[in-house]
Amino acid sequence: MDKSLENMYRCLSYHPAISGKVRNDECIKIFIGSDTEHSDIAQKMHVHKKSFDVKSDFAFLEKTSPNDVKQKISDCDLFIFLYASSTLKNASPQGPEYLTKIRSFITESWKKSVLFKDYGPHFIEAFSEPPASITERNKKLIELSSRSQKIQYTDNKGNSIVGYLEKDHKWTSIDGSGNIDVIPGEIASHIKSLNGSVSFSGTFLSTAPFAIKYGVVNDMMTINIKEGEIIGFDCENDEFSRDFNLYLNHNHGNRIVEEFGIGTNMGVKALYGRNAGFEERHPGLHLGLGGGVKGSHHLDLIFSGGKIAFDQTVFFDNGYVNDFR
Repeated sequence: MDKSLENMYRCLSYHPAISGKVRNDECIKIFIGSDTEHSDIAQKMHVHKKSFDVKSDFAFLEKTSPNDVKQKISDCDLFIFLYASSTLKNASPQGPEYLTKIRSFITESWKKSVLFKDYGPHFIEAFSEPPASITERNKKLIELSSRSQKIQYTDNKGNSIVGYLEKDHKWTSIDGSGNIDVIPGEIASHIKSLNGSVSFSGTFLSTAPFAIKYGVVNDMMTINIKEGEIIGFDCENDEFSRDFNLYLNHNHGNRIVEEFGIGTNMGVKALYGRNAGFEERHPGLHLGLGGGVKGSHHLDLIFSGGKIAFDQTVFFDNGYVNDFR
């Protein structure tokens, strides 16, 4: 646990809200708020010895008045909330009641917020790999991309999607060095010329409740993609077909594969269907639909396995291989 907390605080030190003060050796005021489920890890986070100067405050979110929580947010340089939302028995789209009362205030303060939602017992796992290892893996993948003309994902049935890369194709590296949501482990890009059909096994990440309703699925559907858009899908589950069609037809932008993401955090050992952000860092492919066109809604399809290659170099085969481990 101590190692994961050390890794988390190392990533946190680069958060834009506090990185300047960290560089100047100034004291950082951090407020940690937790629900009962996450109280053990939150309190250990509170007392953990940091590598930079921190004055830490802690409160139970369910037991502290909204006004007191708002005051603590106002007084701090950065606040961290650990809480269950999608995984609650009577989950609400607005989140737990104690947060709905201060939702607008949290939104106004988003630049200094870090929200570990629905991590449950997997927080330690999510931060178990040293950020330096993830940074190196991301760097190797992007360097390999720069020497390649295409990327190909092949599912465990042999079906594939292929995307052609532009010259000097740009990738975003999320390695814990300055990203807002702190959790490291992803490279991501937009690939317009993405074509093919693949079977989807894995889970979902979205404010739409796909993950909580369907969990981790196995060969749930075959997705057909043409020039970066979903043109159709085949599925034997009638209820899922209705739900997914409703999503796709709500806004044309929901059909667009806005993000071709590759999870690179080898500490994340499995997918859990918790609708938690760390699952997006799970090793392997995720396709981010929607979010680019006004009125569209982002939905990540996080694949549980398969094979990924730049040109003829396979770097992922149900797990990272060779120099990418």
